[in-house]
Amino acid sequence: MTPRNQRRLGVLVGITLLLSLLGAASAAGSPIQDKQAEAARIQAQLDSQGNKISQLDEQYNRAQMNVASTQATYAKAQADLAAANARFAEVKSHMSEASVNAYMHGGNTSMVEQLVKSDGKDLAVRKTYVEAAAADQTSALDELRAARQDLEAQQANLKNAADGAKNAASSLASQRAAIDGDLAQLIAQKQAADAAAAAKKAAAELAARQAAPAVAVAPHGVKAAPGLATPAGPPPPVGHGAGAAVSTAEAQIGKPYVYGAAGPDSFDCSGLTMYAWNAGGVSLSHSSQSQYSETTHVSGADMQPGDLLFYYSDIHHVAMYVGGGMMVEAPHTGADVREVPMRLDSLVGAGRVG
Repeated sequence: MTPRNQRRLGVLVGITLLLSLLGAASAAGSPIQDKQAEAARIQAQLDSQGNKISQLDEQYNRAQMNVASTQATYAKAQADLAAANARFAEVKSHMSEASVNAYMHGGNTSMVEQLVKSDGKDLAVRKTYVEAAAADQTSALDELRAARQDLEAQQANLKNAADGAKNAASSLASQRAAIDGDLAQLIAQKQAADAAAAAKKAAAELAARQAAPAVAVAPHGVKAAPGLATPAGPPPPVGHGAGAAVSTAEAQIGKPYVYGAAGPDSFDCSGLTMYAWNAGGVSLSHSSQSQYSETTHVSGADMQPGDLLFYYSDIHHVAMYVGGGMMVEAPHTGADVREVPMRLDSLVGAGRVG
């Protein structure tokens, strides 16, 4: 192989390796991109489930209309059958009375009286007319009986249709309930994926800020530096009451923010952290600035659940770090105590209690 061909081969090998590395890097992706992709996948599932719910709602509405229609028809059939039964009983009663009357008194109709009072010469004719009169009433009774049987069959069919419509509506309602359960699970998964992505992003931003030069920030109105305050020396150990403090803070989620409140039914920001750490066995002042002074400052990399997070240059807001890049806070008037990804914007520093 000539030197020129050797150089060409080397270039081709280098390009191939470079493309392989780039492809691998691209395929690996970042943790944040992975979480975003997971959130997008869950969102697609949510959209699909929403479409299924829309279809089921339409089917359920039509099934309910069918139930109402069949029940109305069934009710009418019941009324018709009741009327037919009454008419059948009435005719049957009249025939029984006529039979008894004819047996006891020779009948009470003008035709029967004429036939009974005639002489024996027309006996055959009289017998024929009596049989004809009886046959007419028997025929009417047979027709009523047949009509009643038809109505009973119709009633049975309509009852089956009404029961079928009810069962169809019930089945659709069960399917809707099952999808609602799946939807709630997907929403929870999406919220968890979003929160995990936000927490990873916050951790990445925190690491970047930790790497930047930082100037310690004092409370009581001293202007904050761009970076997060980084204390010197090793951090103190986590207080024994940190677990109880975190649990207590999380138990207040959903309660309203009220200025100056410190529990148990409402809180402001420092009232919440004071209340939580009181459950952990430590008394704090009802003031963000005072709590900043009462805690030992730790770096972002050393933060542990139970540590307090202080915001804004004049330290007028405090929250509790609960782990996993999340914090619990009583935010402001009109909002409730909540758990959210830790914010880095306007974060002055973190403090350890105990």
